[in-house]
Amino acid sequence: MDKFRCAILSESEKTFHRMILGYLRDSDYEVDMFNDQASAISSIDKCRYSLLFVDMDMVSLDVLLLLSHTQHICPETSIIVITDNETMNTAMQALKLGAADVLVKPIDLFCLDAALEKSLRLYKLIMENRRALKGIKETQYALAELKQQNSQLMKENESLKLQIQLYNHPKR
Repeated sequence: MDKFRCAILSESEKTFHRMILGYLRDSDYEVDMFNDQASAISSIDKCRYSLLFVDMDMVSLDVLLLLSHTQHICPETSIIVITDNETMNTAMQALKLGAADVLVKPIDLFCLDAALEKSLRLYKLIMENRRALKGIKETQYALAELKQQNSQLMKENESLKLQIQLYNHPKR
């Protein structure tokens, strides 16, 4: 199975960076780090992430814009918002707009594990649904082709029946 790819967007708290980064890498995730919104958006436009951690304590961050952009470009990406109590209202707005989870600092590894499991389960379901829809569309296309071929064969069959009748009962 391919590794899950995730990104962390945070400009503060180097200890926080190291803790999450180390934990994710130890858990066999591919991780990209960003400390500004512009570079994160640029990477989101090019790369498919299964998970995005967003630290809402970033001064330059418009989390609602980032969330909207990510869902438009890569709707399967699960977003985990990291916040402190001061930015909780914005975190609640992020949940309403589709963020998968909110973690409050200081982050407990048990809560991080639960959020990861929930987010990746959601990601897998979205990808499974996407594959199923693709299969349904392919089946519908094949069915439409078969119906068209069947219609053509039925016309040819009717034509052959007429020819056989004319052959068996020639005009006198």
